[in-house]
Amino acid sequence: MGRDAAARRRDAQGRRHHPYRTSESGVDRTPPHVARLGGDHGVWDVLPVPRDVAPAAAVAEAGGDADAKTSFACGVWVDRGWALTPEFTDAAASRYAAVAELADFVSQPEQARQRVNAFVSDATRELIREVLPPGSVDSTTVVVLANAVYFKGTWSLPFDPSATFHAPFHLLDGTAVRAPFMTTRIPFDRHVAAFPGFTALKLPYKNDGGDGVPQAAFYMLLLLPDSSGALKLTDLYDMAGTTPEFIKKHTPTAKVPVGRFMVPTFKFSFRFEASPDMMKLGVTRAFVDGDFSGMVTSGKGLYISGVYHEATIEVDELGTVAAASTAVVISQQASARPPMDFVADRPFLFAVVEEITGAVLFLGHVMNPLAV
Repeated sequence: MGRDAAARRRDAQGRRHHPYRTSESGVDRTPPHVARLGGDHGVWDVLPVPRDVAPAAAVAEAGGDADAKTSFACGVWVDRGWALTPEFTDAAASRYAAVAELADFVSQPEQARQRVNAFVSDATRELIREVLPPGSVDSTTVVVLANAVYFKGTWSLPFDPSATFHAPFHLLDGTAVRAPFMTTRIPFDRHVAAFPGFTALKLPYKNDGGDGVPQAAFYMLLLLPDSSGALKLTDLYDMAGTTPEFIKKHTPTAKVPVGRFMVPTFKFSFRFEASPDMMKLGVTRAFVDGDFSGMVTSGKGLYISGVYHEATIEVDELGTVAAASTAVVISQQASARPPMDFVADRPFLFAVVEEITGAVLFLGHVMNPLAV
């Protein structure tokens, strides 16, 4: 699948959607007490840390040599001329083991950018090496927050690569491409269940470290819309990402006999600047003039200048390797905001309004200022 182009593709209804997302789905699951730490318009609203990710990663990391390896890391970098509030520092460290470091954004912004990228690269086993692109931080940057999640899992029932074959994969536009499909020569009972409009498949990962002792139990869930098209893929994605307990309620719990069984291998990566998407979700004030007094001392007059997201995933006959990272850059307002242009060189609407009462005396539009 494509990179930036694929990440910005639109469906038949013209809605923008991405092939793989991590941050957006966690926005409304961010613990309220953490969201408040950034101030009235907290940065955690746009750097979501779902409450179930960190504990799951901790369990997996405690498993030592378990087949499913997961890690989760949070970092905070603050300019030397500023200070994080004790409340924010303590909460970030205790709840998410966030690492806080000083940085010199004023005189060495490029060095600070490289330090953040190195942190993310290390946390993702070098799968994501540059979550912050060149120019994303400068001398006005005050704080950068970043998180990273890494996962590597082996199927509990690995597929035989020699059984993989190519067959048509039908795209939303009606065309088809020939893709490699994993299958099994010997029928196995699988965790499959039918729901209104779609079918669900649960593919468990191996969850012991070789000594037979169970560790963290991870699985991949595939939700396949019916071929009738009654349920759109984008609608199913929205339900899975925004409806509480949707994933859990639609995970098959019993194994059933399976006839034809085909799952494609796939691999893709993408990155994008997420500010426009976040503002569409209603998080707007923080991008203009936020209140981050709960995060840094004298935290007013700051704003989010960028939200950068990158993700990668590969699924094959052996299992899955995936990583994702989001970085939020908080900057200081310039002493004078850049001038806003207003050049009425095209048709426009006008109104004559009484300010106190709001009464509109005249309302019209100008199509041609030379017309009499």
